[in-house]
Amino acid sequence: MVEKLEEIAAELEEDMKDTGWTGKTVTLKFKTDTFQVCTRAKSLGHWVMKKEELLSVSFPSLCFSVDEKMED
Repeated sequence: MVEKLEEIAAELEEDMKDTGWTGKTVTLKFKTDTFQVCTRAKSLGHWVMKKEELLSVSFPSLCFSVDEKMED
């Protein structure tokens, strides 16, 4: 999952660079193997458009969600 998250963050960074868009909220949405949809969002106090920033926000959300699902 980490490799896929890195790939998506790189694609998003490139798209944001091409269009000139930035954002303050990073939303992570994924579906589990049982088809349950999980969404996590984190709003920041600054504009984000770099892969490293996107990963630093989304990776902890992904780990938390996976840990939470494993406890169920």
